[in-house]
Amino acid sequence: MKKAFVIYGFLSLFVLSACQNHSATNQVVQQANDLAQNNKVDDAIALYQKAIYSNDLEPLYYINQAKLFRETGKYDHALQNYIVLERHFPKSEWPYIGRAKLELKQNKVVDAYQTLLRGAKNAENVSGIYYYLGMIDFKAGRGKFALQNLNKSLDNQFIDQAVIYYYRGLTQLNLLKNNTAAKLDFQSYLATGDNRYQQVVQQKLTQI
Repeated sequence: MKKAFVIYGFLSLFVLSACQNHSATNQVVQQANDLAQNNKVDDAIALYQKAIYSNDLEPLYYINQAKLFRETGKYDHALQNYIVLERHFPKSEWPYIGRAKLELKQNKVVDAYQTLLRGAKNAENVSGIYYYLGMIDFKAGRGKFALQNLNKSLDNQFIDQAVIYYYRGLTQLNLLKNNTAAKLDFQSYLATGDNRYQQVVQQKLTQI
């Protein structure tokens, strides 16, 4: 069976809590998260659907419901959510990132890349979009483009700088064969205090 194209994101399941300060939204998201974490995913999906009927302009309902659709293989339903999101919220990065992750899960790498490029053109906050573009380039062995997109992600204040330094270091080391630049990136990674890739980075530094 063909393995799905996977990029590990900087946000985990139920990535978005209610960042907007609305108590009703917070309550729905919390209830849905509790249901899903107790293996009641269908109930969580239904709860979001009920919330959408009540307020169809709350993006978190679509985003989190689409995430559940995507993780349970209901790809057509997830896609419809992302289409609605992009129509209503074209300046947000989440319709593009979510749809790209859906397309990557289906091994539609070219489609995902085009979705992200559209997001880079339309969205206001593009740091996450450039991260995913850079990761696709990295996995495809396109070192020059991976570096460019990871740099753009960092320039746009990507929330997880440590992961950028790590993959930028790997790009420099493995794809661009620039040991000096790789060493600087790996040192920058260690300076963040992050420990997810610490053992790998320390091993790479001994090899440079």
